[in-house]
Amino acid sequence: MAPLETQVREHHLQLRRRLDSVKRIHRASDELEERISELEQAEAAVRGQIEALAQEIAAIDAVIDQPDALPLAANA
Repeated sequence: MAPLETQVREHHLQLRRRLDSVKRIHRASDELEERISELEQAEAAVRGQIEALAQEIAAIDAVIDQPDALPLAANA
């Protein structure tokens, strides 16, 4: 009977280790999902900045393309 009890204990220990591993995997998965969400928000902010810069560049290009609209001192 002792060998059977030992096997049951070992099996129980293995199951407990597997459960702990699964719990760690789930925690890591949750952390990854949170990080992905943070990165998506950062990406949206950067895209907004890029769009604002593109508008500024377009405004500057429009001024450069119309030198007659500049004050005379700027044309000299």
